[in-house]
Amino acid sequence: ASLFLQGLADQSVCFRAAAIIFSTGPRLMFDFSQFSAGNLSGAREILESLPYIGEYTRPSTALEFVQHNLLASRNSSAPA
Repeated sequence: ASLFLQGLADQSVCFRAAAIIFSTGPRLMFDFSQFSAGNLSGAREILESLPYIGEYTRPSTALEFVQHNLLASRNSSAPA
């Protein structure tokens, strides 16, 4: 059961990453099927091929990109 739940969590992260890509780079086109495997391999390929996404410069992995974005979104609600 835990592996199944982990797969769902990983897939959720991938779709979030896809949403982030679309919201920050509307002209970018890619195949959503790359995000259906429940891991970040497809997302990493896409992210590493991009020159930049928002404030990022070639994130080393999709996971790093997503973690940084989640941290930034949490911090944005805190007083500056």
